[in-house]
Amino acid sequence: MYNHEWAAFVRTNRKRLGFNLRKLAFLAGIDASYVTLIERDGYVPKRDKVVAIARALETDIDRTLLEAGYAPESIPISTIMGKTSVEAARDVLIPELSQCLHELAALSQVQQIKVADFLSTFICTLRFREREKQHYTHIAKKRSLDA
Repeated sequence: MYNHEWAAFVRTNRKRLGFNLRKLAFLAGIDASYVTLIERDGYVPKRDKVVAIARALETDIDRTLLEAGYAPESIPISTIMGKTSVEAARDVLIPELSQCLHELAALSQVQQIKVADFLSTFICTLRFREREKQHYTHIAKKRSLDA
């Protein structure tokens, strides 16, 4: 997953504290090249690394999780989405997903976090495979035109 607002959030807060890439990486317990990927490309790491970065940047963990695209720890998904969002989502989702969304709102916060992490990873995988498929289709078309 790539998120350029997340990249700007990390860069701005790192500079606010006067940290270089290596210092942030050291404090967050990650490799400096990882911080470069985050700031340059908007790469969003797994939730636990986002929390470690939040602590290193001395930022609010929930705000940092939201910036990275994760559900915050102290706010249930049902509160974030609100009734109108859930109702609106029902109009665009297939019935099976609509039912899952309804059931998700009833789960505990810990369970919601686990489901959100799983779905985020799964959706990223689907998007990656689609981009890869489009890339190879484009190459194949180009080769057939060149031949």
